[in-house]
Amino acid sequence: MRVAIRADASRLIGSGHWVRCLSLAQALREQAADVVLITRDVPPHLAEQAAAAGVALLSLPGREDVRTSAEDVFPADAQQQDIDDLRQALAGEPRCDWIVVDHYGLDARWEAQAATLAPHVMAIDDLARVHQCALLLDQNFYLDAGARYDGRVPADCTLLLGPRFALLRPAFAAARAAVDPRDGPVRRLHIFLGGMDRDNVTEWVLRAAAGVVPAGVQIDVVIGSTHPARASIEALVGAWQGARLHVDTPDMPALLAAADLAIGAGGTATWERCVLGVPTLAVCIAENQRELLGQSARGGLVCAPDDALASPEIFAGHLRALLGNSGLRNHLSRAGLALSDGAGATRVARRMKECCV
Repeated sequence: MRVAIRADASRLIGSGHWVRCLSLAQALREQAADVVLITRDVPPHLAEQAAAAGVALLSLPGREDVRTSAEDVFPADAQQQDIDDLRQALAGEPRCDWIVVDHYGLDARWEAQAATLAPHVMAIDDLARVHQCALLLDQNFYLDAGARYDGRVPADCTLLLGPRFALLRPAFAAARAAVDPRDGPVRRLHIFLGGMDRDNVTEWVLRAAAGVVPAGVQIDVVIGSTHPARASIEALVGAWQGARLHVDTPDMPALLAAADLAIGAGGTATWERCVLGVPTLAVCIAENQRELLGQSARGGLVCAPDDALASPEIFAGHLRALLGNSGLRNHLSRAGLALSDGAGATRVARRMKECCV
């Protein structure tokens, strides 16, 4: 089975699409698939992650992303150029069995043309958009998950819905074996607001939390190497006794497994924390996370107050309340552990392989 996965990462769109596609690529390789990731101008540290995982990388010609929002769809001519570039990139390669796309800028028009390059097309989505594909994956938690795609996909499209199919690295499932539901006081706090964090929410959160976190609590702050305020965050963390900064860490599963509480954004990291039972004060840092976090909060999986980022004082109040409520933290931890076992990428890879038999 040969699979081509089309995904990008940038300051505008973040790194979540790339990270989950790399997890899928690794799971496909375990199913003896030949996988290539196809991208434009991915940051070097993310390209290095693909190389370290043994996943081939094909780079399309660089083109400026003129969108103002990650949720915007590319104009028709830009989508046509993208599919033409993809066709050219694959021209000298063996024919693919699957084209996988994880990109808000590329829609059903792109997917229809991708079907001329492979017998199967899979779309990864979070926004309940219209698709033209054989397999649709939405790994997010919604109380009405199935209804979201009614009339939005072909009648014969297979839907893989919910965190049971979350695309996580195998290390998360492995780390899960050693964790228990969190109980008792918070001794270790984990802070991660996305691999790109273009609005520097990390620094805002650190300053807002400074007077709330009890002395003696160990704090793990995670950022990417391209963070826009890295130097400022390094200074803040360096001055905070018990705090440690992790840049492009490969140890996220171990850090989360050791955490008693997390402060984090939406996206794939939500399911990483749930799989490891980490109760979370979740904040919305992108519009496409708002519904996801709201649904997850109503499902008892996270604490995600709508006004968490309204002011440092309001944020501090929410954090103080969660720090002081061990019963709520235990409930969130147990709910997360019950939601998913971390083997979603393997499930998806096996389903793709079955379609090629």
